[in-house]
Amino acid sequence: MMFLNPREIFFPVAVCLMLAATAVPTSTAQSVETLTAPFNGSGGLSIGLDGTIFVSNFGESLQNADGTRIYTIGRDGTVTVFATGFSGASGSSIDNHGNLIQSNVEGNRLSRVTMGGDASTILSTSLASPVGNVVGPDGAIFVNNCSDNSIRRVGPSGDVSLFTNSVLLRCPNGLTMDKDRNLYAVNFLNADVIKVQPSGATTLFATLAEDGDTSRHGNGHVTFANGVLYATSFRGNQIWEITLDGEARVIAGSGRAGRSDGAATAAEFFRPNGIGTSVSGDTLFVNDSSTVTNDPSQLNPNVVRMITGIQPLRTSVQDGEDPPELPRLLDAIYHNPATGRIVVPYRTRMAGPVTIEVLDSLGHVRETMNEGHRVPGAYKADVMAKDMSAGGYFLRLNTAGATAVKAFVVQ
Repeated sequence: MMFLNPREIFFPVAVCLMLAATAVPTSTAQSVETLTAPFNGSGGLSIGLDGTIFVSNFGESLQNADGTRIYTIGRDGTVTVFATGFSGASGSSIDNHGNLIQSNVEGNRLSRVTMGGDASTILSTSLASPVGNVVGPDGAIFVNNCSDNSIRRVGPSGDVSLFTNSVLLRCPNGLTMDKDRNLYAVNFLNADVIKVQPSGATTLFATLAEDGDTSRHGNGHVTFANGVLYATSFRGNQIWEITLDGEARVIAGSGRAGRSDGAATAAEFFRPNGIGTSVSGDTLFVNDSSTVTNDPSQLNPNVVRMITGIQPLRTSVQDGEDPPELPRLLDAIYHNPATGRIVVPYRTRMAGPVTIEVLDSLGHVRETMNEGHRVPGAYKADVMAKDMSAGGYFLRLNTAGATAVKAFVVQ
């Protein structure tokens, strides 16, 4: 197997500018370009420690997870078979030694694949339709299990334990981890992103649906880079960025089903699934269905798309000054904990319709407030809590091209 030089595999784009820790990291995306010809690669996508792009094949359709191969993608778009012998090759990640950890959704097992392409089974039981996985600093592997809505932990010795089976998980698909060891699982059966702390505590973190209708959307995979999350909206045909404050916005894809390249926000995707970030952090790679079809289950064939120009926010400041924070969509709500009226200060960055939803601790929408059409600016809304039962709730703000979620408590 020939390994590619990271300087060769990633095309020249602007170098990332690191900001002071006080700034809210936000990325821009410049353009979308198709890298490969169509091939059968409907599963996850991972980037090796040396910059190699790996794409796995889930299978022909959602009902037929018959994919057996993992491919590598060259700088010129060449697709090469890397390893075979899998059973519905779904999500993947890279371990601390550079090996590929591959989920087998049909075989209910994980496989470790060396850089030479040799696959060995880590375990063959105790998983339930495994999809996304991620490796922690201690070598433990966390795995999303779609069929029983859980995340399991696989220890370095292969021991399996239940990490969480929160009711917020709805066929958890992609999985990633931030620098503080928090997990982020993206649901396939709705548009929610779920945060799982190292303790196992689970909360609703973000929602990837411009129109706020989570039932019409479902997510693909997710990756952590540049201090933010990047995720694919499988049914929404868009690529999202999510800050660690839980604010989400579209950075690529118009939302129309298609496969047109060009300016990032005008480009078209169709069922984008796997996603990975270049070693330098300035390019995203996404595998995307190459055929726009009315068949909702068809997955293959696919192409790999490049989203270039990914970079943190550039801010002009004087020497010695910290760059200012972006105005957040949702400021601190008050009173929290609440007994009566809750004041919700919020902002919009683009003109468009705004709604505010109240969700219970299970993620069910209890109330929707239509704020109407808003131009960019700062606003306040009132939510009445006097008729709510005591407990934990979420507020979800839906604005044009961006969403935000904040928790509150009713006493």
